[in-house]
Amino acid sequence: MNDILDELKSPSPKLNPETYPENLEKLCGNWNGKEIIQNRLTEWALGIDVEDYCNWLKKKNKTDHGVISALAQLKIIEAMYYKINPQRKNEDIIEYNLNFNQRNFDLDIVSSSAALFIHNIDLNYPGFSNKINFELSPLAFLLFLCDTFQEWDRYSEHRPVYSGEDFDILCSQSEISLVVPKDIRDKVCEALSRRLSGLLIRVNDEIVVS
Repeated sequence: MNDILDELKSPSPKLNPETYPENLEKLCGNWNGKEIIQNRLTEWALGIDVEDYCNWLKKKNKTDHGVISALAQLKIIEAMYYKINPQRKNEDIIEYNLNFNQRNFDLDIVSSSAALFIHNIDLNYPGFSNKINFELSPLAFLLFLCDTFQEWDRYSEHRPVYSGEDFDILCSQSEISLVVPKDIRDKVCEALSRRLSGLLIRVNDEIVVS
């Protein structure tokens, strides 16, 4: 990541390669990635405290790839926007066939990073009590749904490997119906029911989210 920042000649602070990389949340012009994500999560009425979750992870000596990915994505893309549009103007600025209008960053990039941040939050973390509502945050809702559902072709020493033929999904305007293997049904149902609301979801014909 530091190589990318160097190539962009970005003022975004460089990272120190640690388990919890220093400066990952620090952006150009003293912007703070955690604060930006926090504001979007607050708009989504999730009631989660970003700093508290990060501190909880450290105390548990855990990492969360969702947190690292969200902050890394935000840092690199913000550095690119700052290079092309340093005054952060809300006007179309086309470079490399991309539009660096600050409005696109504020709406799309921040939302995708916020969705990344929460898509893998530990179910044991007590500070995430509000559910991800489909109407308020459809991107975060669908990312969590897809990440929970996608259990095929995942190769690991400590988990069975499922074929994609063991899964199915049917979608309509009013509901999503999933089919999963019986031995992971309870795990999938628990995660979806604890985290999601606002759209009807069935798992193996049982309603788990409404």
